[in-house]
Amino acid sequence: MIAATRRKLGTASESGHHLQDALQLAALVRECEVACIARNAVVVRLSRLKLDKLRPHHLRLARAAMEPLAHADRARFFTLPSRDLVVIWRGPAEVARATCQQAIVHLFVGDDGFPITAERLWEEYVLPTDTEAMLQIARLPDETDHAPLARAPAIPLDPSSLANFEAQLVNADVARFVRRYPVAAPLEAGSGGGFQLVWEKRKLSIAELAACLSPQHDLKSDPWLFRRLTRTLDRRMLALLAAPGELADAGPFALNINVASILGPEFLKFDTALPNNL
Repeated sequence: MIAATRRKLGTASESGHHLQDALQLAALVRECEVACIARNAVVVRLSRLKLDKLRPHHLRLARAAMEPLAHADRARFFTLPSRDLVVIWRGPAEVARATCQQAIVHLFVGDDGFPITAERLWEEYVLPTDTEAMLQIARLPDETDHAPLARAPAIPLDPSSLANFEAQLVNADVARFVRRYPVAAPLEAGSGGGFQLVWEKRKLSIAELAACLSPQHDLKSDPWLFRRLTRTLDRRMLALLAAPGELADAGPFALNINVASILGPEFLKFDTALPNNL
């Protein structure tokens, strides 16, 4: 009974992580489109394999096979709810890409349990050119397609739930929930059109944090408790930005934080870490 419960909890946690990956992938794709950021992408279509024969160890092997691309510039990995794997990176990485493709094909193509061609298993894209295709890949399943996964009514936030949420934040990797929203201005007439990045807005995605750490609660149900939570998140955001080297190459950016947070020690450390050009 205990083992079965653990399996269910593990599956729920894993499912939540995959949902977050889908949201983060869509956000990254849109960011590339708005700011005209060039990226390469590979999608390993594990969803096209026979799922009744696709075991957890197969997923681990597939992820390990893609590790050579982890060393590519700005590489990011995503595991989607469909079990598709996505890797996005910047710049040339032909040797790593070819190594990963060969390993994936060796694992699955030609196996009796996985009758699939390399072309249907391995797909390559370029951003922002293939924005629409990548957004479709990141699209979350409709709730009508998975009725058992429909969410129950959210539970109002109370002091005990807030304390538990803040305790989870202590060990959580909140850096993966930081979002950057570029603000661009049109180029002058006669320059060929287009936009130029002027500054960006940085923030922690509270909605994604909530979906990952406390999906059953409505964090905004109590305005006073929610305000306290935003101050906690302000401190985590400021601590991230004050980390050594984090702002070394930063351009102009904006933060949306509470006035009270400006008076805290975390803001002073952040202010000290700001480069002279900002």
